[in-house]
Amino acid sequence: MTATRNAVPVDWYRSNAAGMIFEGIPSRITALRQKYCLSVEFIAVSELPEPLQAYYQPSYRIELHTLYEEGKESRRQWIFRNEQGKTLVVSSLVFTPDPLTIEEETEEEEKIQEPELDALEEAPQDPIPLEPRFTGFIEVYDFFKGNTRLIEEHLFSDEGTETITAYFYNQQLLIRGETRIKNPVPIEEGEDESVEEAGEQLELVFSDYYRYSRSYALRAVKRVYHQELVTDSQVTRLQFPHLGLQSAVEEQRKAFVSPSTAYGSEFIQDLSADAGVQAGYQVVYTTDERGRILTEITQDAEGTVLREIHNTWAGDRLASVDWKTGEEERRIEYAYDSAGDRILERNYTNGVLERLVRRDQGRETEELYMNGKVILRAIWEDGRKISEERIRP
Repeated sequence: MTATRNAVPVDWYRSNAAGMIFEGIPSRITALRQKYCLSVEFIAVSELPEPLQAYYQPSYRIELHTLYEEGKESRRQWIFRNEQGKTLVVSSLVFTPDPLTIEEETEEEEKIQEPELDALEEAPQDPIPLEPRFTGFIEVYDFFKGNTRLIEEHLFSDEGTETITAYFYNQQLLIRGETRIKNPVPIEEGEDESVEEAGEQLELVFSDYYRYSRSYALRAVKRVYHQELVTDSQVTRLQFPHLGLQSAVEEQRKAFVSPSTAYGSEFIQDLSADAGVQAGYQVVYTTDERGRILTEITQDAEGTVLREIHNTWAGDRLASVDWKTGEEERRIEYAYDSAGDRILERNYTNGVLERLVRRDQGRETEELYMNGKVILRAIWEDGRKISEERIRP
């Protein structure tokens, strides 16, 4: 944070990795000694990053939440509230380079001596971006009968792609979501603004239709694809924003994460890995009374079932996933410790064990099987393979 920001009153809180607000901490020094802490302050519209200024209205108050991990700034979140204190915009963006450090970097460049500047001018230079690239999300809410509803969500990828989802309601009940993608279009030198405007047109990718029981419990979601998708990154997991009556949780708005993502199968990549997603494809999800996905049925434009996925739950944990298509059947089984952490995973194909993974804190032991016998054993530590042993049958 800059010196000008330090002059503004700042409240400090103990926090967690998601940026939740816990108890208050009286001083900055004490807060920064925590593993995670959060600072909260009010800022002016002039201090907003450029992507957020379009969402500001004069009646809004702007809160800046800054999350620190081990004493170092980790992430920032901006929250717009109306006069009644209701949250109407939430955003968490990560910039590269960080806009708050650009001024400091510029001052460092001015300290370079003239001979060094001459050398820099002679050396080939990479093009400097006009503005920093960013990743993260922006969520927009409206105010309906005393409650807020998520009506629009913008997700920004590190490739420069923006995914926009608009949500539609019947009173307070979510009934439809439409997801569009805006891909960056490079503008050649000499091209006019009309080319850039054409490149900003949105493409409708898929629509989600939500169905409920008489008690307003979500029972099914049908996703209809409107165009072909050929990359895994365009196939997103099913997301539930604020479902049903009085279901918006205030604590979710205080976190650095977007609305909770429904946990479905881990075979979602197969939707695009086999032959790509074709226009007209439908994926129908059924859920239980707690909103957990029980089945995923994928159909082509003619209604032919291409694949079926069935999830089995044990409490709040996914116990197994069964995947079927054509002549092939797969199954994943999971086991957990008393703390709820996953410690075991088994992978079967057509009833035959092919892979087993044991997890112990940051270490994983992976075994590959053939004809019921281990043929390869690998040890992973914090996501990095540290050993591999090939075993003769």
